Amino acid sequence: MRIKQNNRIKYPGMIQDFLDELTKNEFTYFQLSCENEVHSFYNENDSTVEFNEDYLKETDDEGEIFFLYYSKISSIVLSKNAKKEEDDELDSFNDDDWTGNRIQF
Repeated sequence: MRIKQNNRIKYPGMIQDFLDELTKNEFTYFQLSCENEVHSFYNENDSTVEFNEDYLKETDDEGEIFFLYYSKISSIVLSKNAKKEEDDELDSFNDDDWTGNRIQF
């Protein structure tokens, strides 16, 4: 995964904190929780995630595009652990893991 951010943009607080950690830490995946959905982004994917002023845009290797507005995001998890199963996506937002392998925003 390639991450594109514009250093001239002032991102909302949670997004800026997340980007600061994302750029300085090795990660396996991150998940964004919004409304009733969890969106997962894996480091091993061949995609580009671009952080714009009001939204993020992911473009995969087949040209599929996904947009998500920052205002819809309620929490973010950045993980160094191995890829999780789909059934565990919502569990990644609980507060049980204090090992340092996961950062929650």
